[in-house]
Amino acid sequence: MEREIYLLENNEKVGPFTAQQLLQRVKTGELSLQSSAWAAGAANNWGPLSDIIHPCPQCGGELWLVFEYPQKGTGIIVIVLGILFAVLCVGILLLIWGLILINQTKASWHCRNCGRVFPA
Repeated sequence: MEREIYLLENNEKVGPFTAQQLLQRVKTGELSLQSSAWAAGAANNWGPLSDIIHPCPQCGGELWLVFEYPQKGTGIIVIVLGILFAVLCVGILLLIWGLILINQTKASWHCRNCGRVFPA
C-alpha cells in the first residue's frame, strides 16, 4: 500500500495523494518541491515536499534510497578468524576489524521508473 501524503494549500490540509500523483504534478509544474507536505506515519511536522518524495533527474519517477552491505561476508570471515585466534593478541584486532567491515554501508538512489542508479 502506498503511503498517503497530504499538502498544505491555502492553510488547509488537502489530500491524501500518492507519491506518483505528486510526482506527476511536480513534472507538469503544477506543484513545487518546496510546497508544505506531510506523510502519514511520519512525524507531525510539516515540511517541504522534497523531504518526502525524490524525483529522478532523468525521467521524473520516484527515487528510493537503497542500502547495501558490500563487506558483510568478508566481515563474518574475519570475525570467525578473530574467534579462532582469540588466544593470541591478534584475535581481538580481527574481531574489531570484522565488526567494522560488517557495519559498512553503501547507499544509493534507485529510480523505480527507469532503473537508473544515483549516488547518495
